[in-house]
Amino acid sequence: MPENALAKKVQVGDYVAYNPTKGVTDISKLTYISPVGTGPSHGNGFEEQTFTANDTTEWRVLSKNEQTGEVVLISAEPINNNAGTRFTMKGAIGYLYAEQELNEICKIYGYGVGADTTKMFTYETGDVVEGLDKGTITGSGARSINIEDLNKITGYDPTTFTEQVDEITYKYGDSYIHTIEYPSKSEGFIEAKERSDTFTGYYYNVSEYIKDTTSNIYRVLFRNKTNNNNVNYWLASRGVYSYSDHAVFSIGVVEEGEIRMGYQYLGDNSDNLTSYSGIDGSVRPIVYLKSNIQTSGQNENGVWQISE
Repeated sequence: MPENALAKKVQVGDYVAYNPTKGVTDISKLTYISPVGTGPSHGNGFEEQTFTANDTTEWRVLSKNEQTGEVVLISAEPINNNAGTRFTMKGAIGYLYAEQELNEICKIYGYGVGADTTKMFTYETGDVVEGLDKGTITGSGARSINIEDLNKITGYDPTTFTEQVDEITYKYGDSYIHTIEYPSKSEGFIEAKERSDTFTGYYYNVSEYIKDTTSNIYRVLFRNKTNNNNVNYWLASRGVYSYSDHAVFSIGVVEEGEIRMGYQYLGDNSDNLTSYSGIDGSVRPIVYLKSNIQTSGQNENGVWQISE
């Protein structure tokens, strides 16, 4: 590996002068409009929301591999939409297509000079019981961060999760039969039917696993860079809290120092069978740089410059 390889120089948390717009001739790639969607078509379930990549976003090192030369960047702050508001996903449609919408938004940041556009990223849409569909992001070096990325960093094992509700202990991986409404690609949601859902939701406090909350990795992922406040953002992962009498279909979030599946769509067997929730959060793209990426050093502000 060359002496000036970026992977040999940077540390986690360092700033890198990556520009997602630099060298991009097809500027249509830099904008994504997330539609409302329907059951059969992707969307966020709330309203049309637009994101456009720009050259003002700052980027920090999330990870590096000196053997392969790969450096992975993350936006220094969670990103809001063009209107300056957080990205909202709502109800069954938001749940069904959450992974697709988050990755489609984040891919607009993966076309700049230095990005590894040979990458292919996969996601899932749909409902586990009714059937999942695979989707791919190609031609871009960026995707949304997901809950699996964070579990790898924290060392958390979701299969150990349990939750006590009344006198029942619910465990990750256990299945429960109930009569519920559920999200469906065919109709948006299906009226109450008996089905079995596996418990795949969970939550945990990050500080229990990353003890040093002043460390670079903790600050990059869970703190605002200017005032040290907690940051909140979506994770492109989904799970189900499956109980004896209802289920909660959820999307991953970072919120107030906690990683969890956030409430999104509730199916139960009560008189009020359908309950929708629209929750919002910023997006957090990660960008893979080419393995041969090099650096000419840091500028006067300590930001690493990149060169191919």
